[in-house]
Amino acid sequence: MLFANSKFFAILLAFAIIPAFSFAGISASQAVDFVGSSGFLGTGESAEISPPVQITASNSKYWVVTITSGTLIAGFVSVNASKALPEVLESKTTNEQLFKTAYFLRFLNTKSEALQSQWFFTPQNIDFFESLNRVLKQEQESDISLVSSETKILAIKSKADEMKIALASMQEDCKSIGKGISAALTEETDFSSNPTPEKSSNVVLAFEAVKDDMSSLEQKAIDYDSKVSALRKAIADANLDSTVKQQLMAFAEPPSALNKSAISSRKQAANASILAVQQALKEAISYSIVFSDSLQSRLKRVKAYNELYSEDASFKTTTKDYSILKTAVLDVLSETKVSLWKSQSEVKKLSGYWTNAELAFQKTNYDAAISEAQKAKQSIGLILKAGVKEQAPIDQPMNTDIFVQFAVGIAAVLALIIFIQKVLPKIIKPKGPQEDFEEFKDSYSMKR
Repeated sequence: MLFANSKFFAILLAFAIIPAFSFAGISASQAVDFVGSSGFLGTGESAEISPPVQITASNSKYWVVTITSGTLIAGFVSVNASKALPEVLESKTTNEQLFKTAYFLRFLNTKSEALQSQWFFTPQNIDFFESLNRVLKQEQESDISLVSSETKILAIKSKADEMKIALASMQEDCKSIGKGISAALTEETDFSSNPTPEKSSNVVLAFEAVKDDMSSLEQKAIDYDSKVSALRKAIADANLDSTVKQQLMAFAEPPSALNKSAISSRKQAANASILAVQQALKEAISYSIVFSDSLQSRLKRVKAYNELYSEDASFKTTTKDYSILKTAVLDVLSETKVSLWKSQSEVKKLSGYWTNAELAFQKTNYDAAISEAQKAKQSIGLILKAGVKEQAPIDQPMNTDIFVQFAVGIAAVLALIIFIQKVLPKIIKPKGPQEDFEEFKDSYSMKR
C-alpha cells in the first residue's frame, strides 16, 4: 500500500514539475549566446554577464548582457529572462534604468580590484570600531574616572571630566560608524543579490551616511590629545606628592588603540570608497543614456544581419528552395549554375545587389544594407521564376554492348536446343541384347 501511494505521489509530482519546466525562462548563458550569435557584436567585441544575476525593472526580470571591447564596456543588451525564447527589450526608458543598474552592479562586483586595500566597507572595519568602542569605554570608566575621583584639585578634576565627556562622545561615533558599515554592507548585499534601479541609490546613501561620523571621530581624536596634554599639565602644576603625580600621569595616558594615524587612514579610505561609489553611480546614469542610444544602432545592425544571413520564412515561401539570402546567392551565382539562368540581366543585378549589401553592412550603413538585401531577394525570385535555359539534346554514341550480349544469349539457346535434340537421347537411351552383340563384334573386329 505504501509503494502504491509513493508511486501515485511520484506521478503527481511529475505532472507538477512539467508545467514548471514548460514556463521556465532562459539562462544567463543562453542570453549571452543569443546576443553573441544574433549580430549585436561588432569586430573585437564579446558578450558576458558579470555578475550573473537578473535585474528587475517594470515588474519584469532581465538578463542585462554586457558587451565589452577588451577591458572597456561598449554597451548593454537587455534580454527578458522570463520568456521561453530570447527577446530583446527595445524600450529606451526601461533600458536606461537597466543599464544604469548593470553598470553600478558591475562596479560593486569589481570594486576590490579598483581600490585594492583602500576599500573601507568591510567586516574587518566593523570589528575595528567595535573594539575601539570597548577600549574607550574602559578608559572612561576606569583610568580617567580614577583621576577625577581621587583628586580634590579642581583644575585636575575639571580636565579629567572633560576627557570623560570626550571619550563618551567618541564611543558614540564608533558605535555609529560600526552600525553604518553594517547597514551599507546589508544594502550592498541586497542590491547585489536582487538588483533594481531604485536600490542603487539606496546603496550610495548608506555609504555616505558614514562620512560625517568618520570626520567627527578623527577630529575628536585630535582634540583628545590636547585634552590629555592639558590634564598632564594640571597634574604637573598641582601641589601633589611625586608618587601621586606619577600615578595620575599614568592614568591620564591615552589608550594605544586610540591611534590618530589608524583613524585618519580609515577616514581617508572611507572618503575614497564613498567618492568611488558616487562616481560609479554618476557614470552609470550618464553611460546608460549613451548605451541606450547606441542600442538602437545595434538593433539596426541585427535587422540588417538577419536580412543577409539569417532564416527568413517569407523568403523560403517565395523561393521554395532557400531560407537564407546568402545561401541562395552563393548557389544561384555558383560557377555551375550562373550561366544556365534565362534572365542573365537579373543575374547581373543580383551580383551587384549582394556586393552592395555586404559592403554597406561592413561600413555600418545598415539601412542601405537592408535595402540592398531586399532587392537581392526580389532578384532571386525573378531569376527562379524565369528558370533555366533550354538545353539542345546531344547525340549519344550507340552502345553495342547490348547487341553482343543478345547474340551470345541466342547462341547459347541454340547450343542448348541441339544438345537436347541430338546428344541427350543417345546418352539416356537403354541398350538391348542385339545392340550389345553388335557393339562387341565391332570392337573385336577392330582388335583383329
